[in-house]
Amino acid sequence: MARRQSVAVIIATFGKDVTEWNGYAARALESCTRQRRQPDEVIRIHRATLRQARNAGGRLARTDYLIFLDADDELDPFYIERMLEGSGELRYPKVRYIQPGQKVDDAEPAMLLREKPILTGNWMVIGTMIERSDFLLVKGFDDYPFYEDWALWLKIYAAGARPVPVPEAVYIAHQRPGSRNQPESSESERITYEIANRFREDVNRRIERV
Repeated sequence: MARRQSVAVIIATFGKDVTEWNGYAARALESCTRQRRQPDEVIRIHRATLRQARNAGGRLARTDYLIFLDADDELDPFYIERMLEGSGELRYPKVRYIQPGQKVDDAEPAMLLREKPILTGNWMVIGTMIERSDFLLVKGFDDYPFYEDWALWLKIYAAGARPVPVPEAVYIAHQRPGSRNQPESSESERITYEIANRFREDVNRRIERV
């Protein structure tokens, strides 16, 4: 009989005051309890910076796979089950965006973000499931003001991972005014260029090997 694959959900927050984040995290944690296939570990962690929190959570986990869940988001009840049924080392879901004050049932249907050349931008949300061994190999998240998930996917992709959609899994993203994930266009362009330029050679070498 094949060994049961294990998965950890990591809910990381950052800053001086954890109180406000605990309110958001309650929603993320509750979505973990509703999973039809329960996670083997749920790691709720807070540090001074988001990078520190996520990387500490990834190191604390003792599972085959990692799912990073933003504290103000949630997972569809079938998320983990569907992810484990998928294939590939970068398993990305559909995403359903919830506007402020909007109920989940009233939101637009979930969608797969359009795939593109990986150096031009990201189509894999933070809840993309990855192998913990890959996470440790590339030393986790780097310190960027945003798009740090894309930088992680680029590192894992350069190491040989395959992005594969899992459309049956739905990540529910709650939009929040003033979020760090909604930067000014000029700053967005600057960070996009910085990240793509940093990993261009490694990614292109990987593409040439395929």
